[in-house]
Amino acid sequence: MVEQITVREALLDDARPICMLFRSRIPVWQRLTASGSVESLPYDSLTVYERWTHGGPWMSIETAAIALGRLLNGVGLALVAERRGEIVGYLEAYPGYEPAPFGGHLHLAHLVTGGAAGPDAEIADSCCAVRAMSRATCRTSA
Repeated sequence: MVEQITVREALLDDARPICMLFRSRIPVWQRLTASGSVESLPYDSLTVYERWTHGGPWMSIETAAIALGRLLNGVGLALVAERRGEIVGYLEAYPGYEPAPFGGHLHLAHLVTGGAAGPDAEIADSCCAVRAMSRATCRTSA
């Protein structure tokens, strides 16, 4: 039996689980020392900037909340995929417009999945949701 996955617009309260999805993709946290060598250390030992260098705003809750807030204020589209109340996928897209023949479109900036059952179902559901939402979003961005 396939478990139900729900795709919905992200909320500011989702910043922490989205951040955890992105962070789970980083196998080793590192920084450069003053002498130019690389040292591996725990995540909590890094500054916010050092975390950022591993993948942008989604690497720490402080900057993730700011980035998600901008998206929720209309800069782009942020969707989460949930299974049993747990966020297992995240999608970030931005409306754009190109001259004919392309016209309105959504630029898919991030598609991150996780969770125990693997990414395939999350990817399929997230892409279907974007496809459905892109019609309305692209019409308003032209």
